[in-house]
Amino acid sequence: MAGGRQYRPFSIIGVDTWKGVGYIMVILLAGIQAIPKDYYEAATIDGANPWQRLWSITLPLLTPVTTVITVLNLLYGLKVFDIVYVLTKGGPGYAG
Repeated sequence: MAGGRQYRPFSIIGVDTWKGVGYIMVILLAGIQAIPKDYYEAATIDGANPWQRLWSITLPLLTPVTTVITVLNLLYGLKVFDIVYVLTKGGPGYAG
């Protein structure tokens, strides 16, 4: 190990994930709160258990929210250069 540096992609993934997880959780929470309670009440009256309500109501109605989150994460993933540069000092492996 020349110079005491080693390329660690998992640390980059961890830093980038930690940086954006709060924003994504806020968007997901807003999406969950926007689902009308009437759907859950009707499903409960029809005898649906919590797993059935999750798979039949919550996840399908969160599809637009997850689409937005996916697009935002792809765009933010393209802007990760600064984190990689700071953590690896400019090079892959022992370069830089």
